Amino acid sequence: MPAGGHANGDPASDYLYARPLFYSFETQMSPQALDAVVTTLERSRRAGYPIRAALIERRRDLGLVRSLWGHPSMYVRFLDQEIRFRYRGPVLVVMPAGIGFTRADADPQAERGALSTVHVATGRDGLAATAILAVARLAARSGHPNVPAAIMRQHSAGHRTVWLVVAGGLAALVAAGSAAVVVRRRPL
Repeated sequence: MPAGGHANGDPASDYLYARPLFYSFETQMSPQALDAVVTTLERSRRAGYPIRAALIERRRDLGLVRSLWGHPSMYVRFLDQEIRFRYRGPVLVVMPAGIGFTRADADPQAERGALSTVHVATGRDGLAATAILAVARLAARSGHPNVPAAIMRQHSAGHRTVWLVVAGGLAALVAAGSAAVVVRRRPL
């Protein structure tokens, strides 16, 4: 669970000015999914494309700006304004209603275009899988490809659920317009 305060009523901004990921205090996502997002964000940073991401599962995750629920593009612009005093790079928001992206340091249009075919996956770890795919797509588009982390979860019956973010192979990750899909396989 994230740690920190709620100084301005918008929990994500209290985290993202200093940390790369915000997720719900009451998250339903698996720890493995959250670890995979953190790993992907770290790989992206090391590859030269630092980015902040907020995974907004429910309306109350927005604190006092709940009116922005269901409007990821509007919320990401609000969030960017809130954290700009400490962070001026790319910001990604993933909500069940869609993806929002902006950046204070450059025109975000080309990167938004790269996200136009990324759709929010459903299920317990859908927001995490979507964020992983989006970060990989954005980093590749900006000339900083990296290998996204897979989400693996062990079940008590010995089966594993694996969310793989496939970007058409590693070579295609280098290409800005690479096709990408989220694949869910069961059982292994």
